[in-house]
Amino acid sequence: MQDPIDWSDPLHPRSTRYGDLFASRAGALAQAEAVFLRGNGLPERWQRRPRFTVLETGFGLGNNFLATFDAWRRDPQRCERLFFLSLDAHPVSPEDLARAHAHSPLAPWAQALQAQWPPRVPGWHRLDFEGGRVQLLLAFGDILEVLPQWQAEVDAFFLDGFAPRLNPAMWSERALAPLARLAGPGATAATWSVAADVHRALRAAGFAPAKQPGFGGKGQMTVAHFVPRHRPTPPVGLRPLAARAQEAVVLGAGLAGAACARALHQAGLSVRVFDALHGPAQATSGNPAGLFHATVHADDGPHARWSRAAALRCRQWLKNCPPPWLQDGLLRLGEGGRLERERLAARLDLDPLLAEPRDEGWFYPGGGALPPGEWVRRLLGELPLHTHCAVDALRALPEGRWQLLDNAGHTLAETDLLVMAAGAGLPALLHKLEADDPTLHDLAAHLQAQRGQISCWVLPHQGPALPVASGGYALSLPHAAGGGLLAGATATLNDPDPSLREVDHAHNRAVAERLLGRTLPAPAGGRVGWRLLTGDKLPLVGGLIDPLAPPPRRATQTAHWSRRPGLLVCGALGSRGITWAPLAAEMLVAQALGWPWPQSRALAAALDPARWQVRAHRRGTASRHASEAGG
Repeated sequence: MQDPIDWSDPLHPRSTRYGDLFASRAGALAQAEAVFLRGNGLPERWQRRPRFTVLETGFGLGNNFLATFDAWRRDPQRCERLFFLSLDAHPVSPEDLARAHAHSPLAPWAQALQAQWPPRVPGWHRLDFEGGRVQLLLAFGDILEVLPQWQAEVDAFFLDGFAPRLNPAMWSERALAPLARLAGPGATAATWSVAADVHRALRAAGFAPAKQPGFGGKGQMTVAHFVPRHRPTPPVGLRPLAARAQEAVVLGAGLAGAACARALHQAGLSVRVFDALHGPAQATSGNPAGLFHATVHADDGPHARWSRAAALRCRQWLKNCPPPWLQDGLLRLGEGGRLERERLAARLDLDPLLAEPRDEGWFYPGGGALPPGEWVRRLLGELPLHTHCAVDALRALPEGRWQLLDNAGHTLAETDLLVMAAGAGLPALLHKLEADDPTLHDLAAHLQAQRGQISCWVLPHQGPALPVASGGYALSLPHAAGGGLLAGATATLNDPDPSLREVDHAHNRAVAERLLGRTLPAPAGGRVGWRLLTGDKLPLVGGLIDPLAPPPRRATQTAHWSRRPGLLVCGALGSRGITWAPLAAEMLVAQALGWPWPQSRALAAALDPARWQVRAHRRGTASRHASEAGG
């Protein structure tokens, strides 16, 4: 994705693709201050606000972000949270970042940026600073593809990039048209360019551009205010579901529930967790160990893109909240030769830090294994946890609040925001909502509980040096976890049997022997649990359809379906709970509170609980058109 940088002038690096400098010769930080901060009325505009969102159209070497971050830190009246969204089609290397900021007055912040710099693979990447109070959301990809996929309400636009005469596509009306949808009330924009085409594109997007004295030898620069003649109402399905929530209740204390509880707590909400069992991680999340890793698919469809993004974010969570033990690296045996895998890696722009082809298959340096139950406990920390609390009824209250009742009709809790993250218990919770809601019946029809059994061995010799997977998995448990070997897992649907079965032990033994290439004795023990799956093998993240709202006219898009206020679902993580839970939780928080979404709108739609209604309407539309054509 990256082009080599011309460092022949160490103080003024130049893009070899566009033949243009990365910043003004008068100084990158000074330009950021004069053009982008002052041009957007900062820091005054963000003062005493709960949050402020900036969107930049070219990250480059990160000078605008660093200058904004520094201004925020120095401002005693700064906003509580700063979101900085930026895109780049050709992200630089961490080595180039280090070289660019080696002598910067903002070196400490630059080093913090370098320490988190993500693999240069297409997609969205979130970096946290100041305990998450400053979020940098990077999107690696072309502006024509990326900008329409952002979901955010932006207060200030930093229009940066290489000169319009050298990179005209980045400044075109088509490229900047999404600004009209993204701009919040009172939004502003600023850029060093005063090109006529740039002003034309800004006016087309609803901005009123004006010229001001420029910086660093440029006579003029552009500032613009958002003054649209007409602003369409945002689709109902994209509206925040609990924008003013101060408290939340999470149903479920497994991986999904613990991740949601932690993300909501870090967002500033008061959080309580309820679980029907006697403690956290008592279901499948309580297995002695579990795997986490990305996936590589030839078509790089939603499942692969979601798993890749989730795996990268999971690794960041593991750094901030490490489990008691962690095995780094995972080998997934795969079909096809190494040359085929190398070509696939090159076509998908995979970074070696994420996945690399080996003779045996795919190696995931960022994957591995950990104890999910212990990690759940660390994620929950000191948050209030109410166990043995079976919810018998869920009742909607005015203003989007929810009430939880036990089987005696007593109130367990009332809350601004209710999150259903109960793993395999999610279908039962859905049935506790309105019994006559057809959308819930449709959703439940796409959920399946899958029984899984794992097997354990106590071995006198060392097991595999790193987890191995292919049609099952085998891994060595560390001495801290009792040692031995773990392998699994079986997968059967509509199977409620909780007992350990010899036939399943035999299956797991065969898997382990195949992966390890040696004969094993009979397993010494095991564990049974149930995973919740959807028909398309993607999780459920988002709001549930509001049964009181009429079907939308544009029913073939998830964004146009009304949702129940104050209620969200995070579930059906299948066997990927460790990998998927952190990013799913952060997407849920953004959708609940109206924060910038950490992933694209297309990927969010692929996880939306309303997706089956959309597919049904699309099939109906296609069938109707076919019938009309035949008639």
